[in-house]
Amino acid sequence: MYRFLIFRPGRHLLRLYFYPLLHPSYNLTRAFFTVKTDSIVLLHDFSLKDNTRFSLCSSSPVGVFSGLSNYAFEVSYRVNVGGPIIPPKGDRLWRTWQPDDRLMTFPQGAKNVSVPPDIINYPEGGATPLIAPNLVYSTASEMADSGTPNPNFNLTWTMC
Repeated sequence: MYRFLIFRPGRHLLRLYFYPLLHPSYNLTRAFFTVKTDSIVLLHDFSLKDNTRFSLCSSSPVGVFSGLSNYAFEVSYRVNVGGPIIPPKGDRLWRTWQPDDRLMTFPQGAKNVSVPPDIINYPEGGATPLIAPNLVYSTASEMADSGTPNPNFNLTWTMC
């Protein structure tokens, strides 16, 4: 158990990294554990597999998340629609945002549009740069010119 004494009010970020360690008596890649705060279960019966490669779409989950959706939101994708990849150094909470081009079912039907990120204004009580960086809010995809008088297609993203 860990305890952190916080003396300043506000948001505080704690990033946890889980790696199975070698142990002479136990196979920790098959262990299950729970992570919780005072009032919220963050992970329940979590199992860590030794998977060090990144995959935007994976046919098998990285770990077993039994009952997690009952306790907290689970992020599946962070997508920068119409924009480039945003590495952790470009996000105040050190997240990675993937471009949407590999998720589009018909990328030829889309055209990327953008405005300068420095003109993004956050309304009082609304979105903040902690939700997403300016670059996410400054990029978009719109329907490309199909060259026909009656275009009949959608912009569709497939997420597995």
